[in-house]
Amino acid sequence: MHSLTLFLRAPTTTRKPQVPTVAETIKHPAFPTAIWNLEPDQSGLTPVAVGRGGPFNVSWEIHGEGPIKVLFIMGLGGLKSAWQRQTLYFGHQNRDKYSVLLLDNRGMGDSDKPLMRYSSSEMARDWIDILVHIGWLPAPPSPSSSG
Repeated sequence: MHSLTLFLRAPTTTRKPQVPTVAETIKHPAFPTAIWNLEPDQSGLTPVAVGRGGPFNVSWEIHGEGPIKVLFIMGLGGLKSAWQRQTLYFGHQNRDKYSVLLLDNRGMGDSDKPLMRYSSSEMARDWIDILVHIGWLPAPPSPSSSG
């Protein structure tokens, strides 16, 4: 009868976890539907459209703390999470260079869904309201009366 003896050695070096390549990630079956949990540095609900049928709340997030300001503007019917690949690159991997602003347009995601007609021009004005609120644009001058 023969016996088998196994000798186990402790590893001499610590292995780093293997990170998949971009090509491997894209090939993964879950890739097209995966939503990543990218934590924003700032977020909130801000009332917009005061005097324009509102106010109602729009949900926004800022990722990163860099001096270069980036706005990702979603078209009709999209959520802010649709920008996750760009948010990961600019707002997390390069967070010292970029600050990324995302929002759910009115009627989408975490924003209010007012029962009214939506237009891209009104949504653009909502963006301006948010940019003023977070301090990326100066507040417009207040109307005054000289009489």
